[in-house]
Amino acid sequence: MADGDDKTGEDPKKKLHWAAYVFYYTVLFFAVWFDASHFDQDGDGDFDAEDVQFWLAKQGLLDDKYKITLSEKRAAKKRAKIRQQILAKREAEKKKAQEEAAARGEHNWLDRDGDGDVDVDDLINSQVEGEAHETKAMDDLMKGRVRPWFVIFECTMCLFLWIVFAIVMSNKYGTSFMSTQGGMNSIVEGMFDLRLYGPECQDYRGQIWRWTTYQFSHVGASHVLMNVFMVIMLGIPLEGVHECWRLAIMFNVGVLGGACCYFWTDAHTPVVGCSGGCYALIGIHIADLIMNWHQKRFRIPTLVMIIKLILIDILQYTLSYDDGSKSHAAHVGGAVAGLIIGVLVCKNETVKTYERVIAVGLGILGCILMGFSLGWMGAQHDGPLNIFEAASGEKGWCWFRQVFDRSFGLDYWVCIRCGTQECINTWSNQKYIMEVDASECATRGFYYDGR
Repeated sequence: MADGDDKTGEDPKKKLHWAAYVFYYTVLFFAVWFDASHFDQDGDGDFDAEDVQFWLAKQGLLDDKYKITLSEKRAAKKRAKIRQQILAKREAEKKKAQEEAAARGEHNWLDRDGDGDVDVDDLINSQVEGEAHETKAMDDLMKGRVRPWFVIFECTMCLFLWIVFAIVMSNKYGTSFMSTQGGMNSIVEGMFDLRLYGPECQDYRGQIWRWTTYQFSHVGASHVLMNVFMVIMLGIPLEGVHECWRLAIMFNVGVLGGACCYFWTDAHTPVVGCSGGCYALIGIHIADLIMNWHQKRFRIPTLVMIIKLILIDILQYTLSYDDGSKSHAAHVGGAVAGLIIGVLVCKNETVKTYERVIAVGLGILGCILMGFSLGWMGAQHDGPLNIFEAASGEKGWCWFRQVFDRSFGLDYWVCIRCGTQECINTWSNQKYIMEVDASECATRGFYYDGR
């Protein structure tokens, strides 16, 4: 055999296509969550970028030269055999270590698998009662017994509506496509977003469709793509376990919960986006852990991931400049609603006494919060008022302008706001009056706020 020939008889290792890396890191989260062996395409017992490349080629998305060859299959089987031998050896060593630790009467609470050593497996894997939810979910998804239809529907609707109407609205107003608001709210402008009053103090509180339809409009590409990413990342694992209809109910209860929180913690800023549902998914994951703790193999990594998401959001909120044009009420309301409805609706094959107590307690809390939110909204007769404004002794408002009047003893424009038609009529008679951006008045403050 000539020098330089492959003496093993295997094909030279293929150069990986860039798409393989992109898709690999996209699905890596699910591979770790559900057990990487489910994604193994070449049979070597592991999941890597080569598996993604072989799958893309098999689907016709890459050239035939990227398909797996017979020699590559043989090589993969050899690697799988070696891997099995290594795993069998480790299992034997683990069993021996467990027996020795038991004989010595030693126990470390960090040693979750009882092998006498604290390692990565102790941090990632947990012992489960019966079949692990992650294993069953991935098996059902891979074999087609469960399809993530709700995740597909929600993501398709949000993306399709935003793309179509962002094109229409950017052409209409000459704005940048990437930062334009688009979605259901663009069909009839201002008809499907979340708000309590119109710009001239029109009362929209009876338009209850707004409480859920605001999820189908987004402001800019980054807004819709981030929400779609969260729905995919957090929604597919849940739908794999709890199926389509349960997730659809829980997600939309989160959207409704975001609206209820908005009624008394914001009440002024028009809101769009499915963030309420996205944050509900975080709450549902927490509820799923509470109700099915001993059926979750990756409960510790899941808990860590949820805590990281919450801390990142809190940090982002703390460091960002609030100019009054954004509302975080739907985030908080969605997360709380997701936790409550998740405890009530999530699948739970082994219901324990403490879980019943938690479910009853959170169910009562949910009814109280919803009743309070609706009652607060209905009690405002002089314009919308949030709880923070009420605590400061302020009055409701839904109309604002800037005026210039030297009789005030000032030589600059000032912001004023009203919540009643009488107040609006009075200030509308000003000689110098103009519309103004809400963020600008939030920065300047209000010369007159109804008091």
